[in-house]
This record gives sequence, C-alpha cells and structure tokens, in this order.
Amino acid sequence: MFKRKDNDYQKVCLFCENATILKGDDNILCKYKGVVSEDYVCRKYIYDPLKRQPSIKPKMPTISKEDLL
Repeated sequence: MFKRKDNDYQKVCLFCENATILKGDDNILCKYKGVVSEDYVCRKYIYDPLKRQPSIKPKMPTISKEDLL
C-alpha cells in the first residue's frame, strides 16, 4: 500500500499492524507471538504508519523590524 525506502523507518514490533501496546510496560502484545519486547520483529510484520509518532519540528526564528531594514 505504501511505498517506502528501507531507511525511512525501523522494523520494530512497536510499529506493527498486529501489535498492541501494553500500558505500564515496555512490552507489546503481538497477535501471533504473544507478549514480546517492542524491539522484536517477526515474519508477520506489517508496517502501520498510524502508530508512528511524528517528530517535533523546530520553531521558526522570529524576525524583528530591525532585521528587515
């Protein structure tokens, strides 16, 4: 569905379509493998772009009136 380069994201269970994040722990509940760490990857891995947190963009510098003159 989405065409991406291999460099654009890491293959980790945290971004898998078959995974559910467990609260209060760094583990993931996999639909196929059960409870695994968030760094785990299996053959059933399917990237889910909606699970990825976007990076925060840097603030734009403010321009004063003196800079425009």
